[in-house]
Amino acid sequence: MMILFLNVNTSMIELYGEKGVVRIPFKHAGQLHAHVKDNSSILYITNAVKTVPVAVIDMIKNMGVVIENAPIPSQEKKTYIHVAGEEIIPIDDLLRFRGHYDAHPLTPDLVKKIKQTPLLQSLIKNNKLELITSSRRKELEEERVRKEDERIGSILVDREDLENQSEHGDAEVIDFSSEVSGVRPMAGTGESGAATMSELSELLEGFEG
Repeated sequence: MMILFLNVNTSMIELYGEKGVVRIPFKHAGQLHAHVKDNSSILYITNAVKTVPVAVIDMIKNMGVVIENAPIPSQEKKTYIHVAGEEIIPIDDLLRFRGHYDAHPLTPDLVKKIKQTPLLQSLIKNNKLELITSSRRKELEEERVRKEDERIGSILVDREDLENQSEHGDAEVIDFSSEVSGVRPMAGTGESGAATMSELSELLEGFEG
């Protein structure tokens, strides 16, 4: 059943239903037939009270209902931006997101840049970039440090096992130094960077028209 409210402050009929709210000016009240069938009933609300969630919860408690404790959503302001996934996303010569844990503070200059850059707006809209609070940024930093410690610990354990095996003759120790010396590190504009830019190009195709 749809709910109808006459908003005298805006001179509007407000019709609430499953598809959202429809607002019809009083002078065009005849349009109501286009949204509600003549033989259908609507619930007409004659009075409305502006309130807040806490007041509603207190009213229900006063009815004798025991309400289970629920976490109150954080009202902390989002002050950082980072990559939602694990990608490296270059924006321009001055701005580059180097993976999930590289959170950039939302300075006035960066906010201005977002407003002026369709690419950044598209990445945020498509959940490639995510706005986060300082608390979430702290959690990400702690997670990054923990994973780094685990990685280093794993390397040390593997090396110790290899040395023990070598001492007991259980394994052959292979010298990789000659092969490693011929390996060149991948530059920032290598295959990984090209793949990222290709993704961004595909992402923006729908926003250029």
